[in-house]
Amino acid sequence: MILFLAGLQSVSPDVLEAATIDGAGPVRKFFSVTVPLMKETFVMVIATLIVAAMKVYDVVQGLTGGGPNNATQMLATYMYSQTFQYNNVGMGTAVACVMVVMMMVVIVPYVSFTAKEK
Repeated sequence: MILFLAGLQSVSPDVLEAATIDGAGPVRKFFSVTVPLMKETFVMVIATLIVAAMKVYDVVQGLTGGGPNNATQMLATYMYSQTFQYNNVGMGTAVACVMVVMMMVVIVPYVSFTAKEK
């Protein structure tokens, strides 16, 4: 929420005033002016949330250990259980590789998007 608040504060009041002069209502100003100007904020927040969701191993393992009948099993806890509990190193490695690919799909566009010079 703090990131979205910072993104909202970065929207120039001059642009919103110009949209009002052009006859845009509050809803049109939000969807046609504010949301496009906050594109960088949305990309950053979504990338951060996806990366944080992949790192949730400690909470799940500490609270439920995968839960009853694997109800709270995540990729990280599944990888751990396959590798160390069931001694299935191949499956654990495959899950780790899938996690790396999923993270790269998120992180590479995020880094390239934020590294662009304006």
